[in-house]
Amino acid sequence: HLVEYPCAVCGSFDHAFLSLPDEVLITAMKEHQKYFAVYDHDGKLMPHFVAVNNTVPREASVVQRGHERVLRARLTDADFFYKEDRKRPLLDRLEDLKRVIYQTELGTSHDKVARFTRLSEYLASTLLPEKVDEVRQIARLCKCDLVTLMVSEFPSLQGVMGKAYAEAEGYPEEIASGIYEHYLPTRAGGSLPGSGTAAVVSIADRMDTIAGCFAVGLEPTGSADPFALRRHALAIIRIIEGMKWSLSLTQFIDKALDLLSEGISFDKESIRLKVITFMRERYKNMMLSSGYGSDLTEAVISAGFDDIRPLRAKLDQLKAFSEASDQFHGLALTVKRVKNILKNQKRLFRVDPNLFREPSELALWKTFQTLRQDIRHALEREAFSEALSLMVQFKAPVDTFFDQVEVLTQESRPLQENRVGMLQQISRLMDRMADFSQFSI
Repeated sequence: HLVEYPCAVCGSFDHAFLSLPDEVLITAMKEHQKYFAVYDHDGKLMPHFVAVNNTVPREASVVQRGHERVLRARLTDADFFYKEDRKRPLLDRLEDLKRVIYQTELGTSHDKVARFTRLSEYLASTLLPEKVDEVRQIARLCKCDLVTLMVSEFPSLQGVMGKAYAEAEGYPEEIASGIYEHYLPTRAGGSLPGSGTAAVVSIADRMDTIAGCFAVGLEPTGSADPFALRRHALAIIRIIEGMKWSLSLTQFIDKALDLLSEGISFDKESIRLKVITFMRERYKNMMLSSGYGSDLTEAVISAGFDDIRPLRAKLDQLKAFSEASDQFHGLALTVKRVKNILKNQKRLFRVDPNLFREPSELALWKTFQTLRQDIRHALEREAFSEALSLMVQFKAPVDTFFDQVEVLTQESRPLQENRVGMLQQISRLMDRMADFSQFSI
C-alpha cells in the first residue's frame, strides 16, 4: 500500500554479502529499502531482491541498476559494521553499558543488567539449579549487542546480532540462542523462549522492568504505557504457564524489589501490592480474552494467585464441572450460606467436639473429618474435578446444620465460638478450590 501502481523489478547483489547473517541482509533490504528478499527451494537466501516501483519504468534495466547501487551501499555499511563489531568480544561490551542511560532514576543499562542477572540467578537456583552458570552467562551477555555498530544502525536486530556474535565466538548453542530468545515473546501470542535458561532470563528482565517502573511512578495509565509493562506482565504469565513452573509470584516480586531497593528508595510494601495487583489484573484480562467467564475467573484467582501454573487447569475443570453437574448450583449456595455467617468474624476459633449439643453438629463435623484429607490430596494432585465431587457432599449436612442449629446463639459464648470455628474450617477448605461467593447464583 505504499504505491498506487506497483511494478516489480528483480535485482541482485554481490554473492560475497551472503557471508553476513541472513537477518542483516533481510533487515537492510526490508527496513531501509522496502525490498523483498528472495529464497531458493531449500529456503536459503539468494543474492537477489525484488523492488516495487510506483510506475512501469521505460528502461527496467536502468531502474534495476539504481536499486542495486543503493542496496550495495547499504550492504557495504552493514559488512563494515559486522567486521568492526567482531574485533571485540561480546562480553567486553558489558562495561560500555555503563555509558547508556536506561532510565534517569533507575540508572544505566549496566545497572539493569546487574539487577536482573542476580534475579535470574535467584530464579535458576529454584527452577533450574543445574543451569545457574548458563543462566548467569545469558543474563550478562544478552544486552551487550545494544552497543554494537550493527544494532545502532539496525535497532530491530537487538538479540539477533547478540546471538550471531556469540555463535561466531564459539559460545554453546544454548547460550547464543538464549541471548535472542530472552526477548521472546515479542508480541501478544508470539513464540515463547525455547529453553528454560532463556525463559528464566526473560522473566527476570521483564520483572525488573515492571518493578522499577512502578517504583519510580512510571506505572501505565489508561492512555499510556511507554515501557510496555502490560506486555511484559502477560509475557511473564505466558512463560510461567508454558514452562509449567511452580513459582511463588509474591517471592519473585519481593526479590526484584529487594534488588531494586539497593539503588533507589521507595515504599516497598506499597509498590509490592501495586505490582501484585497489576499482575493479577493482567492475568484476569488474559483469561477473559481466552473465553473464561468473569465470575469463574474471579472465583479462581481470589482463592489464590501466588502460583500461576495450576490456575488454568483449575479454571478448565471448574468450568466443566459447573456446566456438566447439576450439583454445582447447590454447592455454591452452600458455601455462600457458610460465608454469610462468617463475614463479620475477625478471629479464628478452635473446635472442641465435646461442646457439640445437636446431632447435626456432630454429623457435620464427622463429614468434615471424613472429607478433609481426600479433598486436600485431590487439590494437591490438581484433580480439581475430584475435589469438587467431594465438596458437594457437604451440602446435605450443612443444610441440616443450619436448619437445626442457631450458630450465633446468645446462650453460650463458647458454644457460639465452637460452631463458628467449625464453619471457618469448612470455609477455608472450600476456599482452597475457589471463592464460590463470586458466582452469580
